[in-house]
Amino acid sequence: MKSFFIDNYEYNIGDIIVLKGEEHHHLSKVLRTKINEIVECFSNGDEKYICEVVSINKEQTTLKLLKKEIVNTNPISNLTVFTALLKGDKFEFLITKLTELGVSKLIPFESEFCIGKNVGNKSARYIQIAKDACKQCKRSRILDVEEIITFSQMLSQIKTFDKVFFAYEKETNKYLKELLKDVKKEDNIAIILGSEGGFSEKEAQMIVEQGGISVSLGKRILRAETANVMLSSIVLYEMGEYN
Repeated sequence: MKSFFIDNYEYNIGDIIVLKGEEHHHLSKVLRTKINEIVECFSNGDEKYICEVVSINKEQTTLKLLKKEIVNTNPISNLTVFTALLKGDKFEFLITKLTELGVSKLIPFESEFCIGKNVGNKSARYIQIAKDACKQCKRSRILDVEEIITFSQMLSQIKTFDKVFFAYEKETNKYLKELLKDVKKEDNIAIILGSEGGFSEKEAQMIVEQGGISVSLGKRILRAETANVMLSSIVLYEMGEYN
């Protein structure tokens, strides 16, 4: 079934819902949806709205809400990913993949060895990428992609989590298999990953001082985006996300 996002509002059976802008364009021009076709709509909550297409014109699409259903594809765990700035379109790749995996929040930060640059506020684009990924994987709650923060701000934020793990290429004694034994699905967990240049020793020490636990991701050197996907997947698995 074709999926679309609508405003976060309390809708009732029989309500008329209007799509404009990007969602209207996607419905009418990209997917070429027809009048009387049945579609599903998400509003960034835990319900989906089954709707009938009533009319389509140049400016908007009109839908009629037929029924509501509970969505069972949203994350059941609470994992936040802090990732250092990545170059090119790698951050956008992460938005898509972490949405599919079931990450709750993605927060980019600046670090000493970052190769990627702060290109300004692209939040609207990131939200749209997250929405598109949600449509593909049938997740109705959008990945929360926050604006870029400083390394100091990241350190301040990680104090609030139950457990914090960070991937560090110089770690040789702590491995995920042992460290994740006590992880529970109700835990509020954060993971921290560096950029292509990794972390400096000073940065690693500062993370440890704030409660972060350094972990090894094995003997091979991974690309930054690969490490993000790998560590997120493993932690979510241990939290019961894929049961």
